[in-house]
Amino acid sequence: MVNIDSEVRSFLPTLFQSYPFNRLSAEACRRVASNVRLLAFRPGEVIQNVYELPNAVYCVVQGYIRVVGLSADQCPTIARINVGETVGWEALLRRKSVGSIRAAGFEQEVLALAISADIFEQIASTELSFQPSPVSAIELYDVLTHFFARIPTPSGVLDVPGLVREITEQQAAIVHQYGAVQSASEPLPADYLWLVSSGFSSSAAIGNVIVTHDQISQVQAFPVRIVGIERAFLASRLTC
Repeated sequence: MVNIDSEVRSFLPTLFQSYPFNRLSAEACRRVASNVRLLAFRPGEVIQNVYELPNAVYCVVQGYIRVVGLSADQCPTIARINVGETVGWEALLRRKSVGSIRAAGFEQEVLALAISADIFEQIASTELSFQPSPVSAIELYDVLTHFFARIPTPSGVLDVPGLVREITEQQAAIVHQYGAVQSASEPLPADYLWLVSSGFSSSAAIGNVIVTHDQISQVQAFPVRIVGIERAFLASRLTC
């Protein structure tokens, strides 16, 4: 039997109620519980630098974390990760980091449960490849930023973080993902605009429009991910 620190144990229910850990089998949960660490960060401390894949998936159990964009983009807050929410899994599934991860607040330490990237990737490859996935604000920000860079839209004045918040609040986006041996059969819903998120031969493909499943090819060990955004919702926000 694996001994788990009592303080860590007290936070495990929070961890296993959050995505992606709420989708794991009992065996995978036991493996996570035996390898999780409780970490403390000072307010303002950088947890993950820009352009670096995270070395762990973090579940916040005290305070909150901010994911911050590049200085060239005026360091926008891409996402706020509150107690009971996780960060890092998106970057590991997509093999692409977006912004830096920083402990937020003023005085209180930020506490987070950390599961190493190695452990997470081993579990994800067998347990998460074929499961539905929620849309991450971080993923949406990256995909939309690439998409708007390719179209004649005044993206220089477009508030992408604000648009992402609206999309997540209105649940106007979904994700389809495809595993290494999974074939796509159902047509893509036409009322969504489908954009590449990950899994294609080049990261330059992120934000490209997908029309049919014929355009989807599995080239990585992790799932191909495409993000669908409601066409009517997106059109209303870009014309107002």
